[in-house]
Amino acid sequence: MGCNNTKPLEQAAQNPRNSSNGNNLGMKPNPLTEQELQMRIDCPKQSQSLELGGVTFRYAWVSQRGYYPESPDKDNQDTYLISPSFGATSEQQAFFAVFDGHGKDGHHCARFARDHVSDTPHHTLTLLRVTRHC
Repeated sequence: MGCNNTKPLEQAAQNPRNSSNGNNLGMKPNPLTEQELQMRIDCPKQSQSLELGGVTFRYAWVSQRGYYPESPDKDNQDTYLISPSFGATSEQQAFFAVFDGHGKDGHHCARFARDHVSDTPHHTLTLLRVTRHC
């Protein structure tokens, strides 16, 4: 849920010679307040733990709804699924997925895929192949 092209911009923004509002980077100041930015972020307050086969895994997620000046209330087109008990041997398998929607109906496609993933690995893999073109 990110973009490789943001790395140079992030590095420039961290440079103390650049102003905090991004004007030295040729960008307009952010029109959103800190509170509005925080409302666009979906993440847990702390990482989660999961034990599989005697091994403890820690995981977390973050998704941030983009800003579109022409559509400030546009839905987040990305979603995710965490299924700590997945498949026939659920005590030894987990499923983590990111669904990255694009276009006018991207949020609907991403949510459809997330909501229709089954606990059956074969069914899930078949569904993911079908919805790949959504």
